[in-house]
Amino acid sequence: MLRDKVVVSPSKQTPEEQLLEVIRKARESEGNAKPHEWPPIISLSETNGYFFKSGSAELSPSFDAALRENTAEQIADIAAKYAVDVVEVIGHTDEQKISRLGSNLDAELQDVLGGTSPVGVLHPADNAGWGLARAVAVAKVLKSVPALDAITILPMSGAQLILPDDTLTNGSQAGDLKSRRRIEIRVRKRNSPSTTEVGAKIQ
Repeated sequence: MLRDKVVVSPSKQTPEEQLLEVIRKARESEGNAKPHEWPPIISLSETNGYFFKSGSAELSPSFDAALRENTAEQIADIAAKYAVDVVEVIGHTDEQKISRLGSNLDAELQDVLGGTSPVGVLHPADNAGWGLARAVAVAKVLKSVPALDAITILPMSGAQLILPDDTLTNGSQAGDLKSRRRIEIRVRKRNSPSTTEVGAKIQ
């Protein structure tokens, strides 16, 4: 039985030229690939009516209602579209200094987030604490929404350090700025066990 012969001609390129050709084709392939699409960030700012009570981490009634209805639905839709399961709730403040001397966050945060204490018991002593206390208030509401049961909600603080355009402040904006006082909600995939193990070893 006769079979077709496949003739392989020797390459006229040097090994170095062959390698460069492979790299060139790989780069062309990357250039034609669809760019990665990141989940949108949800920003809840005082300038858009998302108020906390003055000098408190307690949510205004309208803020609470908006979280339960609109924001929770947005998060659930984003989580389904991008196959993510972690929500980061990040509290940001302006640069007004806090005059309180003592903070009770270490003692009270866990009870507030767990639902055994009201948000009103929290008394931060600095902007980092205010950012975290208000993130906890938002996270507590979101955790109570059944549509988000499968999602881990993590409260965090950006304090006064990060401007709304994602740049670091130079410390010169010391006034009452509503746009700086905001909650940002970011969604992502859970860290893999291997990533967690590496992080544990670094610490």
